[in-house]
Amino acid sequence: MNKEYRKRLFDILEQIDELTEPAQLSAGEERQEAGEEEKKEMWPAGHCVEPNHDHKKRYSPEFKKMVVKLKMEEGWTTPQIIARYGVSKATITKWCSDARYENRTKLQEKSKKLEKIQQKYEQIKAENVFLKRIVIMMLGNEMEVRQ
Repeated sequence: MNKEYRKRLFDILEQIDELTEPAQLSAGEERQEAGEEEKKEMWPAGHCVEPNHDHKKRYSPEFKKMVVKLKMEEGWTTPQIIARYGVSKATITKWCSDARYENRTKLQEKSKKLEKIQQKYEQIKAENVFLKRIVIMMLGNEMEVRQ
C-alpha cells in the first residue's frame, strides 16, 4: 500500500472519529447516556462497548526508526524487540516493510540521478576531446611537443 495513500486514509479516519465524538448533550440525551453508563458497568473490566474506541498505541517516528534499525541493521530478532519494547509482531513487520519501500524508492531516485550525472559526464568528456582536437589543429605540432 502506498505510503501517501495510507496517510490520507488515516487522516480521513481521524476526521471520522472527530465527527463521531459526542457534542454537548441535551438533558434527554444525558439521561440516556447515564443508562448506557449503567450498562457498561455490567460488562467485565477491560471490555469495550464503544465500537470506535481507539486502542492503538501511537509511536514517534524516531522510535519507529530505532526499532527498524534494530531489526534490519543490528540483527535483533522480533521476539527480542517485543520483549524489550512491547511492540506487536505485526507492527514491527509493517514498519520494516514501510522502511524497505522507502529505501527502494530512494534508491530508484538516486539511480536516476546517477544516470543523469553519468550522461552529463560523457557529454563533457566528448566536448573535451573535441576541444583538444581543435586546439591541436590550430596550434599544430607545437601542442604535441609541449605535452
